[in-house]
Amino acid sequence: RDSISLNYYLTHTTTFGIGNSGNMSLGLGIVGSNVYLILQDGATKKVTRYAKADLSGVQAMTWSGTQRAGTTWSDGTFLYIYNGTSDQFDKCSISGTTITNTTTTITLTSAGVVAGAISDGVSVWTTSDVYSGAATFKKYPIAGGASTGSVSIGNLRADSYPAGQPSGLFMVNGGMLVIPYWYQPTNATATLGTNMHLIGITAP
Repeated sequence: RDSISLNYYLTHTTTFGIGNSGNMSLGLGIVGSNVYLILQDGATKKVTRYAKADLSGVQAMTWSGTQRAGTTWSDGTFLYIYNGTSDQFDKCSISGTTITNTTTTITLTSAGVVAGAISDGVSVWTTSDVYSGAATFKKYPIAGGASTGSVSIGNLRADSYPAGQPSGLFMVNGGMLVIPYWYQPTNATATLGTNMHLIGITAP
């Protein structure tokens, strides 16, 4: 982060292999000094580990127990991965190069279909209802249960550009939640490109 402008800038990139299944889910979580990419490409579910500092040391993880993929959040020790049922996340532990589904399920009551989630180790924030072009942000205790706060915002993109979807949720310094949202402007015959917007609100 630039100390003068306070803007964030890109320092490192990496790649990951995917097919073209048309059915892809992604999640990211940080545990210790590593960031974990949770990916489903078609029927294949896999977890890859990268060094948080520079995305080096790429390591494919081995699953133990029921495999999950999709929206993910972390409390700093465990990864919580969407299990395919609305509101529910499976608690997964990390040991070496193995990720284990502990069979413990955390329920974020009435969270809906969660498009993004982030945690500071005390609370969890989610965003849902984004596929309609709006978004509802909710705050939950780290152990799950009922929401302790929520806020909704209106359209994320112009109604004339319906081909779009959210791309996760993250938190920046100062307690602001940011949802990246992309959409594709079109005319009568073609897609003209892809736009990415960052929409930020103060965390509830």
